[in-house]
Amino acid sequence: MEFYLRGAAKAHVYPGKIDLIDPGLPLPTLLSDDELKEMMGAAADSTTSLTANQRVAAELLNDSFFKMPPEASFLLRVSAVEALCPQANQTDAFKAIVNGVLTSLPTDVPSSDRYQIEQALKGLAARQSARSAYMSKIKQLIGDDKAKKFKALYGRRSDFLHDGGGRGPWAAQRKMH
Repeated sequence: MEFYLRGAAKAHVYPGKIDLIDPGLPLPTLLSDDELKEMMGAAADSTTSLTANQRVAAELLNDSFFKMPPEASFLLRVSAVEALCPQANQTDAFKAIVNGVLTSLPTDVPSSDRYQIEQALKGLAARQSARSAYMSKIKQLIGDDKAKKFKALYGRRSDFLHDGGGRGPWAAQRKMH
């Protein structure tokens, strides 16, 4: 019997053995019934549980291993990292500065422009930007170099998602494989 788990891993079930195939492992791993029961029991008994954001990140990453265009897989993987970098609330001092800017806006600006500027500033005062959140989290956990590399990936994601840029190179790369 063969099971396809959610993602790239799959399992073959034989009498008394389970063959777990995971592309992240170097070779297929044979598990006895008792080993599988022990692993499942430990997972079920675990007192730690995923936060909502961790669950979203895990599901996005897992789903990225399904057959799909590389652009879609890339977007899911970058989004998974982004889900792990919560946007913190701004400090009171930061909010005060933004409020000062809001009150100093010229009154002779067209109302639609003024509204757009006000909304952008209010959003800025509410919480840190996605970019600021991922940069600070990645720097904190794995360093400046990795943060810079992710910044480049996030820029590529933004170019693709917002401007349609980058699809050509991915499409050409897909044809080569």
